[in-house]
Amino acid sequence: MENFQRTATGGVSAWRYRAVMTFALSACWSSAIGAQRPDSLSVISLEDIVIRASRTAAPASQLPGHVTVIDVATHQTAAQTTDDVLRSMSSFSLFRRSSSVVAHPTSQGANLRGISGSGATRTLVLLDGMPLNDPFGGWVQWAKVPVDGLQRIEGIRGGGAHLWGNYALGGVIQLTTAVREGVGASARLGDGTTHAGNLRFGRRYGRTTIGARVGHFDTNGYPVVRGDQAGSIDENADSRSTTARIRIQRQLDNGELSLQAGGFTESRGNGTPLTDNSTEAGFVSARASRKTSSGSAAASGFVQIQRFDSRFSSQAADRSTESPALDQHRVPSWATGLSIEFSSLRATSHLLSTGLDARWHSGETNERFRYVDGEFLRSRTAGAEQQLLGVFLQDTYAPTTRLTLTAGARLDGWRVRDGRRIERDLSPPAVRSNETSSREMEWWLNPKLGLRYRISHAVSAWAAGYRSFRAPSINELYRPFRVRNDITEANVGLEPETLTGADLGLEAVGTQGSAQISLFWSRVSDLVLNRTAGAGPGQVDPCGFVPAGGVCRQRHNIDQSRFRGIEIEASHRVWRHAALSASYSFLDAVITEGTPDLEGARVPQVPRHRLTISGELTRWHAWSGRLSWRFSSSQFEDDANQRSLKRFHTADATLSHTLGDALRLALGLENLSGRRYNVGIASNGLVTVSAPRRISVGVDYQLE
Repeated sequence: MENFQRTATGGVSAWRYRAVMTFALSACWSSAIGAQRPDSLSVISLEDIVIRASRTAAPASQLPGHVTVIDVATHQTAAQTTDDVLRSMSSFSLFRRSSSVVAHPTSQGANLRGISGSGATRTLVLLDGMPLNDPFGGWVQWAKVPVDGLQRIEGIRGGGAHLWGNYALGGVIQLTTAVREGVGASARLGDGTTHAGNLRFGRRYGRTTIGARVGHFDTNGYPVVRGDQAGSIDENADSRSTTARIRIQRQLDNGELSLQAGGFTESRGNGTPLTDNSTEAGFVSARASRKTSSGSAAASGFVQIQRFDSRFSSQAADRSTESPALDQHRVPSWATGLSIEFSSLRATSHLLSTGLDARWHSGETNERFRYVDGEFLRSRTAGAEQQLLGVFLQDTYAPTTRLTLTAGARLDGWRVRDGRRIERDLSPPAVRSNETSSREMEWWLNPKLGLRYRISHAVSAWAAGYRSFRAPSINELYRPFRVRNDITEANVGLEPETLTGADLGLEAVGTQGSAQISLFWSRVSDLVLNRTAGAGPGQVDPCGFVPAGGVCRQRHNIDQSRFRGIEIEASHRVWRHAALSASYSFLDAVITEGTPDLEGARVPQVPRHRLTISGELTRWHAWSGRLSWRFSSSQFEDDANQRSLKRFHTADATLSHTLGDALRLALGLENLSGRRYNVGIASNGLVTVSAPRRISVGVDYQLE
């Protein structure tokens, strides 16, 4: 981390940097010397928590990295979506600032530590151990995971590829659900235009537990184009979705069997009459585990199927008219995976973990484009199959009660089969191009070395070095796309992204709270970035004709990019029923090697500063509540750093009251000030904005 302090203080100013460090160390100290252990905090103590996102189900107190745990069951929040809950985690973000309530699914890529560059996710997101990253494009469709169905969220910052492989470039987020025994229902009404509700059932029959849940979400949304730029075609971005899930668990003498299945449907309007999308998806997953006197073994598998449709349009400069631009009328995809894991305790101080994974992805887009005189003139079929294989080994060694050493490595293989991009004239029918490709198996070794040292009963330090990778998605390799008048071309020659990184951290866990601070540095080779090639109107290679006000981009590997920064999280109990928490991240994300015009440019969609401060009231005369304030500094929208999104801050509040043992009433307020900040700027200057003030009331009933 040479020159780290000079760069940090140069970007933030010396006094701010010292203030941040003073706050972090003070939080660690106060947490270590507290006198009364909290009953419950939203960001809970990590001292005795088992982290399943570590894959080895390791205690958080042994992991060499920054860990965040959110107990969703007790977390007071006004958030309508899971991604909005995750914004309380320092350095978490979607590809753009907007919430998934209105964001197009393809722009819902989730990232940690600013490691982004395009809409694809650089963080592995798991739901009960099953990957949620889209098999075609890599993004995460957050509506598939309603907040009401979650029990806990675990976030591990830093490369996780030595255990999980593909997508774990910036870390791993594990979303966990649980069966709640009894019959229950919840409903929420927001501003007269948003409706949500779910029904749930859970029952134990001897050693077998059965749980089921059905949920629905419907909102008229809100206008996404800034008011002074909106035209007659602009309307609310609305959405409606339905989820269903069933789980069956069977306890065995020395293990457990579980089976889950679920379905999801969604339809969205994207702000104009001719722009919308829909999704239909389903999955089945199974897991069997067995414990022995010296370790454990587990096998799991899943199958996911999905169909996605989406329409895009070209809008006039005054936004009074629009015409179809792209019709993705059928995008089928599927993914399947198998996993086997073993762990065993050797010589009382070595925990050996090993396993293998095999995943298959397949996807294809069928679309019509080039709309002239009332009809589409061309069609495109583009897709491929991907195979991912991996085997890992990790040794966790505790030579003393204070020191834990971790050494692991994973060998990952990636190949592409049946890659194709076929374009045809529709009238008269004729094949214009037929490009096919495949890639033989390529291999990457992703190691990790780490240590954690307990300085005292309350304070621990850690250090880690690692390497991770992400293979380009089918979408990035083969499918071009268009948003309004901007066109982005695919690139079949993309290479996988690789990250080399290191962490240093300090954690304090006391009876009144906890605090973590970490410094991190990483270098990403071959980061996939949407590189600007030229502007319209006219022919721009490789996009072809680009309309007025639009630009042509193509996905490219950027030689080297650097990501470094500071992350701080702290929580402190100030009273028996009240706690304060804060999270802060400073991110310095810069392109260091590539084309000369990009060297020194900031990576787009990455703000330097994020800060969240929250106060929480817990079970005071049956009342609970939370007030949160969130700040984000400015960020660039584009690779050339020409379009800047200004800094913003927003506040949310929630208040709930429990009546008896079964009934809970809640009030939620999002964006208390009502001020709408910018979330995107198109190449033609069109500005999209955040949500207005939103109010919701809810009720939850549980009959045991």
